[in-house]
Amino acid sequence: MSIFCSPKPVRLTGDSNRIPGTQYDKVAKLLARYVEFPQFKDADLDKGYFCYSCVYFLEEKNECALVQSKGESADGVNSDHIAPHGMCALWKNPSMAG
Repeated sequence: MSIFCSPKPVRLTGDSNRIPGTQYDKVAKLLARYVEFPQFKDADLDKGYFCYSCVYFLEEKNECALVQSKGESADGVNSDHIAPHGMCALWKNPSMAG
């Protein structure tokens, strides 16, 4: 069963470079084609393909369950976070998470 569909909450502790609940490393921002869009920082993030509305986005930590927080993005920007107004190629709609 996927940790994202589990009826029990998964504790997000330990190595933040690992996919929660697994022994696998998260994907680098560059490989996930992550890009941050500052012009959408104050937009309605429930509409569109933003990290905020992705099933893998951990809102309480401003972190992605699959993509590393630190590193270079697809547009060459280096940062230490996953922004709610960012996007990547791994986006998945929460209503399709079953």
